[in-house]
Amino acid sequence: MKRNELIGAWRLDRIERHLADGTRADGFGSDPQGLLIYTADGHMSAQMTQSGRAPFSTPRETSLQAEHGEPDEIVAAFNSYVAYAGRFTFDEEAGQVRHHIDMALAPDMVGRTIVRHVESTDADSLVLTAPSLNYDGLKSDVRVEWARADEAEATAPCRSDGYSIMRRYLDAIVARDVDTLADLHTDDTVLEYPFAPEGHPRRVEGHAKVMDLFAASFSAKHPRAYTDLKVRPTADGDAAVVEFNGELSLVSTGEIYRNSYFAFVEFRDGKIAVFREYYDAAIRAAKDPMRAEALQKRPIRAQQ
Repeated sequence: MKRNELIGAWRLDRIERHLADGTRADGFGSDPQGLLIYTADGHMSAQMTQSGRAPFSTPRETSLQAEHGEPDEIVAAFNSYVAYAGRFTFDEEAGQVRHHIDMALAPDMVGRTIVRHVESTDADSLVLTAPSLNYDGLKSDVRVEWARADEAEATAPCRSDGYSIMRRYLDAIVARDVDTLADLHTDDTVLEYPFAPEGHPRRVEGHAKVMDLFAASFSAKHPRAYTDLKVRPTADGDAAVVEFNGELSLVSTGEIYRNSYFAFVEFRDGKIAVFREYYDAAIRAAKDPMRAEALQKRPIRAQQ
């Protein structure tokens, strides 16, 4: 299983305990509920609970009310719910995911790292296993089965982890980090600008020419920030529709301007193979004569 195949939300199907004496038992009953979330930028959250939990005899009036429930009710609620969140790392070679816990319902879990072995039969299923856990005072091997919660993600996972690639790409542009940008493009990479102003290239092919375009772009403008990145995988899993907002300054005038960007990106081997941007600079310039003049004096943007 690849790291990017973990990304998304997963619904709990079953918790199965394998005891040392050979018997099996269900964790949290026969119909547990749970939600496991992995984000592309390395965050995670896990919640598991027993179905049909009894409500407190004295319900809390607000979600932040501290005093509620009888002591035995509080104990029962605590013992029937597992919740924690933090960051995760994935060791593809070992087939292990590590949950680095920053916060948890049980305070003794905070600061711990728990390791789970990862199995997957297809894009819709995820199995996490852990050997020799102390479960209700008994040593047992635990198998937790999850199903992908979002059908769209299940049918169109971005195999190249497009969000992480694009986040690195935009951060490298802001830092003007040409080494990282060079590493993020394939040797035969293609940049396309269907709405490029007249006199500017609409297509740039090859790694060297693409890097030359970045160098020319950086001499004309300084990217300041890119925010609100959205990466929506397509059905083939190696391409995505990408949206983000940007703020840049022109070197010649110091003018700061903000744009919204829309692009179609193809990935290969963790790199950008095709970047097709649909921002029409000419339309924006037509509304601003000073910007029109600036556009004619600077090279076409290389994904600013």
